Amino acid sequence: MDNENLIIIPSLSSFENTLGIYAYGTGISKIISCYKGLTVRPKFENVEGAFRVVLPNIHAKVLSAEEQKYLPILRLFEKQKEITRSDVEEALGSGTTHAINILKEMLDKDLIRKVGNGRLTRYVQK
Repeated sequence: MDNENLIIIPSLSSFENTLGIYAYGTGISKIISCYKGLTVRPKFENVEGAFRVVLPNIHAKVLSAEEQKYLPILRLFEKQKEITRSDVEEALGSGTTHAINILKEMLDKDLIRKVGNGRLTRYVQK
């Protein structure tokens, strides 16, 4: 479920209100229409007196096998908004040169953005 958002709401009408849909019964068709032409579809399930709606995240970036090496760095962004080179060194268990090279690759692949210069350099996820 890495590329999905899970929402559990007690009733269909509350779910529709959560999405800003106020005409009862029109929400499901609007949700489905958002996925028209895509390979992924939302899932609607009735679970113990509630509806479970699983919405695939269509904006998630899919990393190639080569880009999987960036996962430890990308996971840092789950805990903090900005990271430093030393954060990358610690996450990878590597030295300064390797961390700098990996950060340059990630900048070139448009996975991160550099903020500041010198000792104040930080990186944010795009």
